[in-house]
Amino acid sequence: MSQLHVRHVRDFLDREFRHLVDLSDLDGRPESERESSFYSRALGALAVQQLSGCDKVQAATSIVDGFDDGHVDVALTQDRPPVLWLAQSKWSDKGNAGFGVGDAAKMREALDNITNAEFDGFNQRFRALEAKIDQVISNPQVKITLVVALLGDSTLAAPVQAVLDKIVRDAGDLVNVRVLGLQDFHDIVRSAAGIGEATVDLELRLDSPGYTDQPYKVYQGVVNASQIADWSARFGDRLFDKNIRAALGITEVNQALIDTLVTRPEDFLYFNNGITVLCDNLGRTARHAMNTHGPADLVLSGASVVNGAQTVHCVAEAMRQNSEKAADARVWVRVISLENCPERFADEVTKATNTQNRVEARDFVSLDPNQARIRDEFALSLHKAYVIRRGEREPEPRAGCSVVEAASALASLHRDPVMVARAKQGHERLWREDAYDKLFGLKINAYRVWRSVLLLRAVKEELDGAQNDVVGRAAQVAIHGDLAIVNIVGRHLDLRGISDAETNWDPVVAQARQLTRATLSLLVRQVDHLMPTSYLQTVFKSEEKTRLLLGYAPPQARIVEEVADLPDKYRATKPERKSNAVGVIVDAGAIADGTALEFRARTGPERRALDLWLAEDPRRGRATWVTHRRNPLLWEADGKQYSPTALVQLMVKLATGTRLKTVQGTSRWFVPGAGSLVDIANVARADISE
Repeated sequence: MSQLHVRHVRDFLDREFRHLVDLSDLDGRPESERESSFYSRALGALAVQQLSGCDKVQAATSIVDGFDDGHVDVALTQDRPPVLWLAQSKWSDKGNAGFGVGDAAKMREALDNITNAEFDGFNQRFRALEAKIDQVISNPQVKITLVVALLGDSTLAAPVQAVLDKIVRDAGDLVNVRVLGLQDFHDIVRSAAGIGEATVDLELRLDSPGYTDQPYKVYQGVVNASQIADWSARFGDRLFDKNIRAALGITEVNQALIDTLVTRPEDFLYFNNGITVLCDNLGRTARHAMNTHGPADLVLSGASVVNGAQTVHCVAEAMRQNSEKAADARVWVRVISLENCPERFADEVTKATNTQNRVEARDFVSLDPNQARIRDEFALSLHKAYVIRRGEREPEPRAGCSVVEAASALASLHRDPVMVARAKQGHERLWREDAYDKLFGLKINAYRVWRSVLLLRAVKEELDGAQNDVVGRAAQVAIHGDLAIVNIVGRHLDLRGISDAETNWDPVVAQARQLTRATLSLLVRQVDHLMPTSYLQTVFKSEEKTRLLLGYAPPQARIVEEVADLPDKYRATKPERKSNAVGVIVDAGAIADGTALEFRARTGPERRALDLWLAEDPRRGRATWVTHRRNPLLWEADGKQYSPTALVQLMVKLATGTRLKTVQGTSRWFVPGAGSLVDIANVARADISE
């Protein structure tokens, strides 16, 4: 690649991002440093924008590069589906930026810290996004993409690639890596200028065709699987340029499609919804232009698959695995020509075909007479509602539950740990016959279902409360290990009367609440002991790991004894060491008057409570150090002095209207680059002891 290509990318970044990238943290720095930082930050934003499909404003506001960035330059979250994009970017005016083993190791360190919700080492820019990041990594279905953005060669050295490959292996299906180099960025620039790769032109034979040209030209018919596979081989992801998403890889649903293609190819036509293709122009070959009864041989110019990317991917994979069998499959294909269509019609078709409701496995549960019996028992015996059909309004918690919540509750209490893991993988896994029959056998009654739900709710409520008191990896165990904790607690309860109408269930629920926090402490220590480097977002979805963890459940007495054994590093409020942190700092002169400090929330509830409130006025998260033994923080928001703890309590009170009972304020206020007041006090203590 030449210097000309570098200049093209640089000019594009100037046009698109110059007014969006914040460089205020570099005020007073040399102009060359500011310029290099701008291009590096903008490059990372462009990479994330391109891969995620967000707009450039979203990408720019996701830049966290700077002092204490925790080895992350861009952090972007998306909710549906839950995705976290973490980018490192490297700029070079000569187009030879590199990415070394050390950079890859730092990316692993950042990933570990973020997935464990250990955000203390990240700066104020990251902190502004903390609540969203915490929310998305707490979603059991989250996927994380690590992005390497280089203005250089996208082919990494073998040792570097080995580090990245190990990250992916260790993380299972949680993480994938994308590397974009100078060629990729130049292609993005060319595409934005309308001079990208040549359009996709397809020829296809459509059997059993239907046709209309009113008001717009449309063909519909059946295409042999080998044709679809040929499209994929020739054009790859270019087929999906106008689609909302490209192929998702081998997901559970996609694997089911592949299985059908290689085992029952003749049925695929009836099981699959097919493919929708848009094209700029549509015509028939001369050979079949006049044939109105046989197959239609079509020529599509400027074609794009706007619905059915997963089908194309699965057909191509099935043909690779067993071309002899999969070639017998046929696929419904609809071709819409955009000739004479109104402006934005293509966007409307794309959106509509990708957002229509689809039939889910849960929908077939409503056909089971056993579910109707449970619903009737709920109404007649419990005087509560039991919702089976998707789309029906779910009752208030005290008034009943849905079949989805019931399935999760029954799975969490099941003696087979595999059921617990499947429930964490997604409730869709619970509707399969092998799982469904274990949960909803003929002997199950409404009492067992409802009481299982009550236990699930009680434990989860206790875990929600525990998040005020735990941080980091322990908080993630409370979120992702909730069903495993229900299972352990359930094994230490007397559940013999769970199906008996005469049983008083309130004492059992109360006992479950009492055991929950101790069980959390136990499970945290088990995870740290057995799986210290595993990502918690995947641990409890693994049948093997869940079976191992639940096999370590101890007798009830031991659980109660170990309630206080949670390591100090996981406590939101740590006990002070020997003397007050502020007093130690003042005596040691460890912080100079006028030093800037910033607030960083430690727990999930704190982040959720304060995120928007802090964003409304950034001054609320800043203070200045004043040498004072009681009130050393001069709050920028009102110009008054406070103790670290009193200020945090005031902030929560102003933001939420409620007051925290206990909080360690010195662990929430940070000097960038030096750590929290607790960290600084500990360094001072160590210096004194020496």
